Amino acid sequence: MTPGVPSWASADRIASVPLGAEFHYALRLLRAGYVYLFYSKNQAGSNKWECYMVTGDGVLYKQPDPLMAVSAPERTARACARQGHSDARLRHLVIERPDKCGKTWIAFSEHKWSADTIKEYTKNAKLRDSRMQTLYPAKMMTGAKHSHGTPASAAALQDVLEYAAVAPDAKLPHDAKITGKFSQEDGGFDAGRINTVSTLYPWALRQGQADADFKAMQQRATRANGSHGTPHVLALWDAIGIVSELNAFRNDAAGWVKLYGEERAFQLDAANNLDGLRKALESRAGGIQKASQDEQLKNASNWNTDEDAKARRKNAEKLPEPQRSRQLEICDILDDWGRRKVPMLGYGARLQHANLANEPERRQEIDKIKAEVEDFLKRRAKNYDANIKHEEREAWPKYEARIDRPALDLFEKNNKSLSTSVNKLIDQRTEAVVAWLGSQLLIDTLEDFHGANISDGVQFEDKVSRAFFAIGSSPAGAKKLKEWVAQTEADKKNLYWRAVALNQDVGIASLNAALKEAEKHRSEQTLSKTVTWVGYTAKVLKGFADTYKKAQSVFDAVEKASSAAGSTAFGATINPIKMRGADRFMIGAGDWAFRHFAFDKLGDYAAEKVIQHIFSIRALVDPLDSERLVQAQAMGEQLSREQTLQRLRTTRNFMKLDTPEIRTAQTEALNQAWAKFKTSGDAKVSQALKDARLALVVGLIEGVNFAKLIADCKMKGDFKSYFSLVASGMSITSALFDVAATITKNLPSKESAGLPGLGSESWTYQSLKGWGGALSGTASLMGGVLDLIDAGKNFGKGYDLLFIMCSVKGLAGIASGAITLAVTFTYAAPLVARLTGRAAAGAAVEAVGERAAALIGLRILGMAAGGWITVGTLVIQVVIWKMTPDALEKWADHTAFGKKRKTGGYVAVKDQEQGLADALKEMGLQ
Repeated sequence: MTPGVPSWASADRIASVPLGAEFHYALRLLRAGYVYLFYSKNQAGSNKWECYMVTGDGVLYKQPDPLMAVSAPERTARACARQGHSDARLRHLVIERPDKCGKTWIAFSEHKWSADTIKEYTKNAKLRDSRMQTLYPAKMMTGAKHSHGTPASAAALQDVLEYAAVAPDAKLPHDAKITGKFSQEDGGFDAGRINTVSTLYPWALRQGQADADFKAMQQRATRANGSHGTPHVLALWDAIGIVSELNAFRNDAAGWVKLYGEERAFQLDAANNLDGLRKALESRAGGIQKASQDEQLKNASNWNTDEDAKARRKNAEKLPEPQRSRQLEICDILDDWGRRKVPMLGYGARLQHANLANEPERRQEIDKIKAEVEDFLKRRAKNYDANIKHEEREAWPKYEARIDRPALDLFEKNNKSLSTSVNKLIDQRTEAVVAWLGSQLLIDTLEDFHGANISDGVQFEDKVSRAFFAIGSSPAGAKKLKEWVAQTEADKKNLYWRAVALNQDVGIASLNAALKEAEKHRSEQTLSKTVTWVGYTAKVLKGFADTYKKAQSVFDAVEKASSAAGSTAFGATINPIKMRGADRFMIGAGDWAFRHFAFDKLGDYAAEKVIQHIFSIRALVDPLDSERLVQAQAMGEQLSREQTLQRLRTTRNFMKLDTPEIRTAQTEALNQAWAKFKTSGDAKVSQALKDARLALVVGLIEGVNFAKLIADCKMKGDFKSYFSLVASGMSITSALFDVAATITKNLPSKESAGLPGLGSESWTYQSLKGWGGALSGTASLMGGVLDLIDAGKNFGKGYDLLFIMCSVKGLAGIASGAITLAVTFTYAAPLVARLTGRAAAGAAVEAVGERAAALIGLRILGMAAGGWITVGTLVIQVVIWKMTPDALEKWADHTAFGKKRKTGGYVAVKDQEQGLADALKEMGLQ
């Protein structure tokens, strides 16, 4: 395939628009649309129109009247009913009696012209000359050359890509199917594919048919008297087709990025979340440190209240000289320190002491102290930012250690390489699109859409939005959009504002007035609350609002036409506009207007609200509702923003630290009980302290655990949370029982002090020991089960040692629970006897007498074993605490770039995302 336009097709208006080095102009068959001919005169009279409907494969059907033209199908023409016939005779149009024709105009359009457009082209010769190509059929029939074509020949037909000897669809496929993977897990990609493009318009290849079609043209050119006219091949303009194709080529490159994103979604999700998490944690750590330092600064000068300063100065004023002057100097120094938030740190006392010395020692000592303060302030200012940076640096390393950094770096390098290559392609292709968007031929072609026909207006916006869709992502495209928006006038070359006004004359006039006012407000920075918004539409934007009120009916018809039922008007089916269900204009370029008129300030400005109102009407919002919203925003939105920022500043960190009140309550309860016990004054306090210490440690540890579990239960409500809560509650209660039992055991017995129910053999002691032991034993058993469950969760996740340790702790907990229950019954034997009845008690007393040694031995053995198991369990727990990764570390371990991704790692984006969400919740960070 040889690219380029043949010399016989003098395409100056096409070729003058630069494409860059990558692309070349070429000839193709007519695509689906219409061919219009206007004769200054022909055999039927003067100012006559003809229209041909063109199918997607370039076959032409003459229509009875331009206004009655049927919709152009995207593919093959109607099959001929007679066997052996082909569509060869329909591959060209025939001008009847060219010898009777005067100057003729011809144009191709993918859009069916409205009656308003045809009327305008009929009466406006200047507009017709700029939009349509001129022919002279009387001269052409004799073989005369002309600027838009050449006498037909097989060779001339082969200059058209569909007739070329080498099929063009291999290099420029239509709707090509992607086969095979474009990328690999490490982010590598097939670089050779990113330059490929595909055409918007389907191919109807005619390889090897040039001779036959040329002969068919010659036959159609034969007159009734047997003489022959000269057939011609014409090169017709298709500005909308070119700019749409170029934009599609531009977006083809972006399509590879989309495909890459789909294939590497798992890795991209992990990389983005890891980077985002790092930044968030660093920001949070820095925020916490900053808040802490700010609080310290706030409290640093609490020693120097206004009342203190006034009193100090008042007292100094009463002193005689020279003490008065010396003391006032001290007041000045202290006041200065207070303003600069200098903490005392002994400076004040030293200053007062120095003030008592004689000169010059006094001055020397004061200067020395002041120098120390200045040095302190310098170091504090320097350390302020350094401390924040330090905390930020320390927030991430433990998670970084969980990541396979070489794998992540390689992926990011490949991903960046793709982005760089694709962006370069997109940027250079966008330059060609922008060149066409500013071309005079495109501007002239857009006259096909009449400024007083609302259906044409809707079609105009669709075509134009497609032409400059997404160009803002490239420098050249961004520059073009910025220029259009800043012009704030919908003139002929400003496709942006013309599209906003649906190219309707009334809407454009109204929009231009509003844009002029918005620009004035922008330059003057007029506040929104100073403008009366109710009634603004009727005053400034009535024509614009009326345009969209009319457009509503067209949009409704389009929506219905796209449905199965379809839509009709005057008995004819409406052809749906291919809007794809999306607001292509707003997606691709809508934000540029808001950018131009926006202010980076809290207040609402009139220019911003004019644009908001315009685009609200465009979105088919009732203008009165839009006005009311703008009015309400003008009155109250600044305050709302200020309140929002105040809340954000109060809680600077994106993640909130949670400290449940129950933790304080439990700790305080235990502290109060312990304080009362310490003041008992009993000789056995030291023994009681020894017995109760472990119980209190366990109680405090479980108190903290209990607080966490309560919050966990509220958030999750799952089985493990409630099960853990019950076990934790039992452990705390058991610890308190043990403290109380220890107190009771060491208080005087009734035999020694005459007090009922006290001492180691008392009912109270036996009850506390019995219930405490039962609770403690049951809690140990439940804790052991939970530890085994945790061990199971770590199995196969790459945490083998942690699995072993949790398993050992779980088994130890179960053993400890069993021993605790056994020892409990040896302590509480008298209680059991009392609970089981007097007859049984008598037998029990006898049995105890005979087996006392055995019971005591069992108790000692059980206590010893239980004690060793408890100590061992605590040691294991410390090791487990040290080894157990937090929820975010576990998540990082099993992401696409985690070091343990091959052992129970995530396999899908959804699971990876959910894992992060769960980890953030578990750590109280979300």
